[in-house]
Amino acid sequence: MVGEVTEVGSEVKAFKVGEIVGVGCLVNSCQTCDPCTQHLEQYCGKKVWTYTDKDYDGTITQGGYSTIMVCRQEYVILILLITLILLYLSSSTSICSNKKPEFVRKFLASFFLIWRSDEDLCRSHEI
Repeated sequence: MVGEVTEVGSEVKAFKVGEIVGVGCLVNSCQTCDPCTQHLEQYCGKKVWTYTDKDYDGTITQGGYSTIMVCRQEYVILILLITLILLYLSSSTSICSNKKPEFVRKFLASFFLIWRSDEDLCRSHEI
């Protein structure tokens, strides 16, 4: 899943509010077992999946169906602008509308000044 960082904990150093990030299939793990200490958290016996799992605080993870997501910074990756651009350009025309997430529109407005409108961009890159 891809989204915008809206808040960070006091110990988070890797990300800041406003950055675009992605989260994979894990949001938490015990951090103490052998796999976790070797950065192999996918083998942790107490890992927490991004969807339909119970996190350590008792909340149920909802994956892409949630409106917010809380996870350890170890399971978050920074989405580079070029990745968003490539995803946008390779999308079907259904994303080429004003229904794109606001953060995508902001980035595109900053970097695609040569196009007059979303419609021009979509027509130029229709699949």
